[in-house]
Amino acid sequence: MRVRTLAVIFLSLGLTACLRYVPSRTEIEQKKGGNGEIAGAEQFEAMELQRQAQLEQLMKQRLANVGTLSDLGYKIGHGDVVSIEVFGLPELTADLEVSPAGTIAPALVGEVHAAGLTLAELKTKLSRTFGTYVKNPEIRLSMKSYQAHKVSVIGAVQKAGVYPLKQLGRSLTDLLSEAGGRTDAAGSRVVLIPASSPTQVAQMTITHGDQLRGIEIDIDDLFGGLDRAPLVVPLLSGDTIVLPEAGTVEVDGEVAKPGSYKLSSRLSALGAVASAGGFSYSADVNNVEIIREFGGGKKAAMPLDLEQVALNGKNDIRLRNGDVVRVPSHSGRFARRQVVEVLNSIFRGVGMNGRVN
Repeated sequence: MRVRTLAVIFLSLGLTACLRYVPSRTEIEQKKGGNGEIAGAEQFEAMELQRQAQLEQLMKQRLANVGTLSDLGYKIGHGDVVSIEVFGLPELTADLEVSPAGTIAPALVGEVHAAGLTLAELKTKLSRTFGTYVKNPEIRLSMKSYQAHKVSVIGAVQKAGVYPLKQLGRSLTDLLSEAGGRTDAAGSRVVLIPASSPTQVAQMTITHGDQLRGIEIDIDDLFGGLDRAPLVVPLLSGDTIVLPEAGTVEVDGEVAKPGSYKLSSRLSALGAVASAGGFSYSADVNNVEIIREFGGGKKAAMPLDLEQVALNGKNDIRLRNGDVVRVPSHSGRFARRQVVEVLNSIFRGVGMNGRVN
């Protein structure tokens, strides 16, 4: 009997040895002497602020280039097709394509430079030119085809493709709407790769490995809400709009079901833990860690007190593709859990009559 009892106890100890203790980042850093590969909360916040600064810089540059949206006009360019009509002279009606040199060639007057002008400016210019041959000419102009200024929309949108920029400074949300909006697979951010000189691009973007990654913009900021106006981001010819798919996040440590989970557009740290079945008994709910890569192999971890988030309304953290939600073990509760598991294993080995089976 004694031998069987000891066997049950040793078996129980073996089972509890399988429990995995998940150290916090602080414990790991202490063991490594403070030379860990993952930066802390200060760097995490600094990297997020850098993203915001890049967006603010872009907006400042764009508004300086295109002025206010209310007085913008489309600038005619190479490849555009302009329709011209002269009242009383139907033989002059024509669809004229702007040449690589930036000119059109109406009948009677020959080549006229059109690139860089609005329709109103070109009409004034043509009126003076035709005035040499026709008394008080009445000219009507319209755009038949927009080809000169284009923006690419790719990724998780309904109709990816190349779209004409029919108005200088047309907003990013307008182009997303023309592309049919986002698909169900889209993430919570849009990436805008600006059309600029290599120097400007380097100043406004960050690298992810060897690939250039544009400026990230939250979808919620683009469309606004009850407490804030929509963010109007003007576009320029040659811009590329990328809608990445939502991707996944990893939930690891003291949760019921560690693993990889699909990232919805509004998934937060608390929601990720809920998706993983909630905390285990040993969880240190006050020191959950969000580990994020910011490009170039740089990672940073932000501690988050999910007890305060859940019970006292503290701000949660919206997750991004590739984030890791790591729930460390609480040393005291982990030790108690080991004792409970040992006792439960012993109880399972004892019959109803109190004897070891």
